Amino acid sequence: MKYRVIAILVVVFGLCSFVAGQERKFDVILTLDQISSRVDRAEAAAVARIVNRSTESLRTSTLPTLNVYFSACQPSYPTCLESSTYFASVEIPSKVLAENESHEFRVNLSRLNWVDFKYSRKESGIITTNLKGVPRDNIFLYADVRIPDGYEKGKDGRRIPKYRKHLSNVIVVTLN
Repeated sequence: MKYRVIAILVVVFGLCSFVAGQERKFDVILTLDQISSRVDRAEAAAVARIVNRSTESLRTSTLPTLNVYFSACQPSYPTCLESSTYFASVEIPSKVLAENESHEFRVNLSRLNWVDFKYSRKESGIITTNLKGVPRDNIFLYADVRIPDGYEKGKDGRRIPKYRKHLSNVIVVTLN
């Protein structure tokens, strides 16, 4: 009897994680609010779109924040990213999306607090700036949603969180 209960619990938890995995199939698309790729630091805005790619409904309220980045290098170069990236996080508005349905929302880039990635890991606290503090050579604008995906062992043996990234397109911009 005890083993049946355990077996039932394993099946139920397995099904729950399968359904959660199904609900997490989505794309992140980022576009500039203006036609030009010139970004005015005082009035910069973008439009983020979440597109459900699952046959199951997607509740955007179950997603973590949208992370927006200005970087001096493409996201495909991870060794460069840690020293030349600024990021900010934005709440994703709540909505239920059917298959292939999308939800767009405006992201006011000028009003966000931008964190210098290389200083965000120091013990002295997080250093933030407004968009005027982001260097002109940070020309790559993109976003992602990071879904927690377990843990892995770090260099010092500690457990560190692992994430599955849903990365957006990359837009090359000129910061004015």
